[in-house]
Amino acid sequence: MAMHEATERFLTQVKQTPLFTASGLKDCDDPAVVVASWAEAAAVSQKDANRQIRTEQQREILQQTLYEKLDPASESLGLTAPQPLCEEYGPWAETLDQVEAAVDLIVSPVLLRLPLSEPERRAVWAAASWDLIHAGMEHHYAAVLQTRFYRDLAAWYLRGHFVCGWDYSEGYFRTLLY
Repeated sequence: MAMHEATERFLTQVKQTPLFTASGLKDCDDPAVVVASWAEAAAVSQKDANRQIRTEQQREILQQTLYEKLDPASESLGLTAPQPLCEEYGPWAETLDQVEAAVDLIVSPVLLRLPLSEPERRAVWAAASWDLIHAGMEHHYAAVLQTRFYRDLAAWYLRGHFVCGWDYSEGYFRTLLY
């Protein structure tokens, strides 16, 4: 099954964006905090709390796009299996594979040009790829999703930043960028 046209448009936009070219720069009045270096950005992205936020947001997408559908054989056994909320969107795994491949072709070559150690490169690749893949999935399922978490993160990437994580202080979350 082909990707949704909104997903294709998003991936084309990411491909045409000079990723990470605004890294380290504060470019707006947003309360986002810009960290000091690629090394700090990579370290922040690997913190358990930041990984947990990303995983929780993925779970939101899954909960909103999958439902438990019983077929007669499963029902008689009391079993359920996740099925797409809307059949026209196709299997989650198939779409995810397509988006993952497209994002990897975009992100990996860009990271090779950045002044990163190999562990930092892997950390940045893991976080950036995760964010952009899930933004693609949010575009694919936009008609049935209530969340925009990853599409909002993608806006930072499209402005040339790397979203490394979040800081909770002074009673609210602030996005940490490089």
